[in-house]
Amino acid sequence: MRNAQQILADSAVIAVVGASRDPGKPAHTVPAQMQRYGWRIIPVNPYADELFGEKVYRSLADIPEPVDLVNVFRPAGDAVDVVREAVAVGVPAVWLQLDIVSAEARRIATEAGLDYVEDRCIAVERAVGRLSRLPGPNHAVDFLYPLWIQPAVVTASHKSGLALGGGFSYSASDDHPLRSEAL
Repeated sequence: MRNAQQILADSAVIAVVGASRDPGKPAHTVPAQMQRYGWRIIPVNPYADELFGEKVYRSLADIPEPVDLVNVFRPAGDAVDVVREAVAVGVPAVWLQLDIVSAEARRIATEAGLDYVEDRCIAVERAVGRLSRLPGPNHAVDFLYPLWIQPAVVTASHKSGLALGGGFSYSASDDHPLRSEAL
């Protein structure tokens, strides 16, 4: 069994079950961040048509291409059905987001030989491992601000603000991968 970092490093295409249209929810911000770091995100939501610039599918079975990882943003009670569907379509790994735990889903995934992660945020694991699918060096400023906050234009003055200002300047710059597209 691969660990969380290995699963993420080996995955290029992530189906996000429960991806949200609400830009204030983690089920929107986390997949958007993963996409900005180079992962192909395929949203799964029966109530949306497009998210993150991608076509939304109603179920895992509707996705017409191979998926490396299923990231689940649904209540624990739905996890069993999602894992069964992942097994049925041949996805090699399932990741239940933070605070989602299901012993039955874990059992089904393990018996089917799937790699399985639960109760962990995929974006946090990405940042901790400094993982990216983008060419070039990974971004070293991930630790400067929480993952759920979208950077905005920041002005700061401080007597010794040279180093601090440089960090803020980079985190708020247009080319930073966590910069909100809305700004």
